[in-house]
Amino acid sequence: MHDRRALVLDKVHSGLLGDAPGLAGDDPELKPERAGTRNSGLSRHLGAVLRPAEDVDQVDRLLELGERAEATLPEHRVVREGIHRDHPIAGPQEIPHHAVARSSRIRRGAHERDRFRIPKDLLRRPHDPNPTPTILGHMSSSPTQTEWLVAAPALVADVARSWGLTLGQAYPPGACGHVVRAELPDGTPAVLKVAWPHRESEHEADALERWGGNGAVRLLARDDECNAMLLERCEPGICLSGSGEALDVLMGLLPRLWTSGDGFATLESEAAIWAADIAQEVQDEALRDAALRYLSELVPTQGEQVLVNQDMHGGNVLAAEREPWLVIDPKPLAGERELALAPIVRSVELGHSKREVLHRLDRLTAELDLDRDRALGWTVAQTVAWSCGAEIFEPHTEVVRWLLEAA
Repeated sequence: MHDRRALVLDKVHSGLLGDAPGLAGDDPELKPERAGTRNSGLSRHLGAVLRPAEDVDQVDRLLELGERAEATLPEHRVVREGIHRDHPIAGPQEIPHHAVARSSRIRRGAHERDRFRIPKDLLRRPHDPNPTPTILGHMSSSPTQTEWLVAAPALVADVARSWGLTLGQAYPPGACGHVVRAELPDGTPAVLKVAWPHRESEHEADALERWGGNGAVRLLARDDECNAMLLERCEPGICLSGSGEALDVLMGLLPRLWTSGDGFATLESEAAIWAADIAQEVQDEALRDAALRYLSELVPTQGEQVLVNQDMHGGNVLAAEREPWLVIDPKPLAGERELALAPIVRSVELGHSKREVLHRLDRLTAELDLDRDRALGWTVAQTVAWSCGAEIFEPHTEVVRWLLEAA
């Protein structure tokens, strides 16, 4: 029992089982006591599942979940195309049956001949009756977050082989991504990231490509079929959150990212999803009504549409060598600039009091010449929307109430 417990823990910490909400919560072979904790991460289940000596069968079942994807993996064709840090490739390295690369949406540069990209419509609509099998082909057409997290480490290994990468230590596992240190064939340090396909991450690679390393990590290569990206590694990689200059850094980065939003999902379409979620799921009447009111007022009266990162805060900015600080993990939209202030205004790590929240709002809008009322409204609406489908994070609820009091 002890050995099997240790094996489960090793798999959890390696990210194989992930920490997604409800992992194996519906599995009929796991004991009923898990049902009451379905909305917590796997790490919270471990004590209940592994503590009793008689739960050997439960441990074995968890191991089976982690090993199922690997057990049926086919042999994969490996293509070791060279990737060079100065000549990023904006497309998959494995191209079945000479698919025609198109030149649209490729960031132009001095080494255009070294760049290619297979458009998403070719990748997502099979153009060959007998395509090369992939790990994703052994998952359902719309894998759940749990299914994806279980298969993610094997998917990372498969992509690494196709790109000729040497994998290093994985970063702490997240709920929607699996990120591993890697080295290019020439020894250049990089980061390999595969992400669970979901709405907010769909255009992450597109945003990084659009920015071209200006204030954000460089995109070295991408494989849209596997939702994989090879990224510039940030060293020492310390989060901006703990820095006393955090607000100044964020204000300096924001305008550099406000480039053309052409081709990206719109804030208008995203706000429609927020409104539906808020109307259905938010129980607090005051918060629900305020958020819906702001959305109805703000959406049709937006200003210039630019590329905005709706999840830019100190935790998504890392210390680097090429520049002092670089943005990671963008959630891009085409919308007005004021939305981009929302995650900074509510950032608990930058100080959590009414005075500090209003100070951030006032300083950001004044120094970036943005509309204070619109920034306040977007912060209220997005913060309430992002609380849907999750446990209530009380500090964010407090931020919303403070802003409504100051409106």
